[in-house]
Amino acid sequence: MASYALYPFDLFRSYEKIEKLAPVPVFIMHGVEDTVVPCSSGKALYKSLTSERIRLAQNKSTKTESKECQLSVAYEPKWIPGRGHNDMPEFECMNDVTKFLHFLETRRQLQK
Repeated sequence: MASYALYPFDLFRSYEKIEKLAPVPVFIMHGVEDTVVPCSSGKALYKSLTSERIRLAQNKSTKTESKECQLSVAYEPKWIPGRGHNDMPEFECMNDVTKFLHFLETRRQLQK
């Protein structure tokens, strides 16, 4: 989480919004060597997202529903070693985004 002193300069404040995304699939991709937005921020977002999903699942009426909820939104993050903020491998990133979009489309088809 951003420090209080830097809070006014944090334009995105993703850590304040991530829990609202718990009911939907989210793909987090981050360069491990990022010095602009540390990878620990991405990992903290993923942890918050996972924790909120567990909380939501526990509030469901049956274990079957909660398991289905978790599985239908779960998508593993991608941590890219040796890469920073502005040197992400374009082809690899586009390939991973394509896989995520395919995941979303498959999920949508199953919900029909």
